[in-house]
Amino acid sequence: MLQRAGLRHVPIKALRHTLASLLIAQGESLAYVRDQLGHHSIQITTEHYGHLVPGGNRAVVDRLDEVLAARPSATPAQLAVG
Repeated sequence: MLQRAGLRHVPIKALRHTLASLLIAQGESLAYVRDQLGHHSIQITTEHYGHLVPGGNRAVVDRLDEVLAARPSATPAQLAVG
């Protein structure tokens, strides 16, 4: 049927990933994505799709920049101790 319609086969898993990716790109929460995919835990959704959240790690990087700016000559070991 797909060949007659001129369509290629796409695995269901790929369609699920596309749905999740598009929802996240549109700004939907991971909780909403979890519900749409039927995951039992937000942890599962976060493990698979958390990296797609725009700016998800930006706050962490910004805090590191602030620490480094405050102590530009500190060694990594000194920064780890605080």
